[in-house]
Parts: sequence; structure tokens; C-alpha cells
Amino acid sequence: MKKLGLFLPAILLLWTAGANAHGPVRQKLKESIKIDASPAAVWERLKEYGSVDWLPMVESVKAEGGNAKGATRVLMFKNGGTIAEELKKYDVKKMSYSYKITDMTTLNTVRHSGEDAPIKVLPVTDFAASIKVTASGSGSEVTWKAGYYRGYMNNNPPVELNEKTAHDAVQAVFRAGLEGLKAISESKQPVKKASKAAKKADTSKAVSKKSQPSDSKATTAAFDSNYPAASFEPKVIYFDNKVAKASSSAVQGEKSVFDPRYPAANFVPKVIYP
Repeated sequence: MKKLGLFLPAILLLWTAGANAHGPVRQKLKESIKIDASPAAVWERLKEYGSVDWLPMVESVKAEGGNAKGATRVLMFKNGGTIAEELKKYDVKKMSYSYKITDMTTLNTVRHSGEDAPIKVLPVTDFAASIKVTASGSGSEVTWKAGYYRGYMNNNPPVELNEKTAHDAVQAVFRAGLEGLKAISESKQPVKKASKAAKKADTSKAVSKKSQPSDSKATTAAFDSNYPAASFEPKVIYFDNKVAKASSSAVQGEKSVFDPRYPAANFVPKVIYP
């Protein structure tokens, strides 16, 4: 009995050491939020894989491939880090898509077990996620799921790269993103899209008739926002109510040109773009 009494603690000690020394276990995280907006309206915010203006910690995105499988996006974070992601599945009918992280920059390192272990933008490894919009009552519910390993893949990870740190980091991103999505969806702000003016801009086109100064006694002159800014030639003109004074270019000995179509009564010191 004495030998058995000594043997059992030894077995327990070995079992405990083995349990503490095991490798990483794949973690799962699920976060959801209710939004007071229709599923279609919320999906309108999410459907462009290359647009994540609802993620407050992301400063800009560089995307290629649209919403096709294999499309890529690189998220530039406000802390200077970047995360590269690849679109794995996209389903318009189910209002969902899934993606995985393919690369991340290193923000710092931690000395552990005689080496410098990198701390990435997210302290995780082999991260994959999906996001989906569903109907919920008179509104919507957005569910964001992820699967990943801790940042340190060897045994006995440092605190900065263990399971809890990984969980807390991913959860913080998901919660902030879902809250951001809820805020802009419920505020009914216009969805940010690529500038149509930039796409249509053509320096060979002239100013529309609406933007031309009137020959009549009109009190205002319309400005055409589609006029290509690249062709503007700004000039500072100084006027009073009686006479058009010389422009800044005339000070250098050049002749100042006055357009009689502009009503003199409306002239004030300003920069014009003829």
C-alpha cells in the first residue's frame, strides 16, 4: 500500500506536466449583434469585400479581385500594422462570405525560451472567419465567427501569445466592428462607394452649359462639380463693387483679363478657377 501511495502522486505529477506542456488547441469565437435595419440594408454595407469602413481600427484598404473567390485585401491599421486576407467563399443569397488571413506584419517581439517570438497585429495563427446577415424580427442580426490557434505554436507560450490573449484580441476586433456596423446601418448614412466623378472625369470634356457665367444680370454663377479639376488654372482676383482691380499676375507686368459676363456687383476678393 505504501508503494501504491507513492506511485499515484508520481503518476499525477507526470499527467499534470504533460497537460501543461500540450500544443495549441484550435479556438473558436462567435460574436453577434442585432441591428435595427433590414437585412438588405445591412448587407449593402458588407457586400463589398474590399470595403470595411465599418471597422474603426482600419485606416485604409487595398483590394483586388472584387467579390470573386480568391480576391485579396490588405487592411492598413491605425497602429501601422497590416493584415492580408483572401476571400474563400462568397454567397449573395445567404448574405455571407468567408475569408482567411494570409499574412500579418510584426508589431513587436517577446523574449521567450531563448528566442524572440514575434507579436503580430493579431496574436493568432491560421485564422479563418465568416460573417453573415440574417433577418431578426423587424431588423437584422449579424454573426461573425472565427477559428484560429494562439500566436505561439510551441508548448508553454508566453502570456502575450497564449490562448487568452488571442481570444481577447479577436473578440475586441469583432465587437468593435459589429458596433461600428450597427452605428452606420442604423444612422442610414449613404454607403461609401468609389467616386463616380473620378470614374467619369475626362479632361477632354468642356464645362457644361450650367457652369458657364450668365450674360444676364444673374446674381450667382453655377459650378459644375464634374468639371475636371486637373484642368483648373487658379488665379487670385481682387475686386470691389465699381471696378475690377488688377490680378496678382498683373503685378508682375502681365495683362489682367476681365470677363464682362461676371456681374461686377457680385465681385469679392476670392480665388476663381476659370
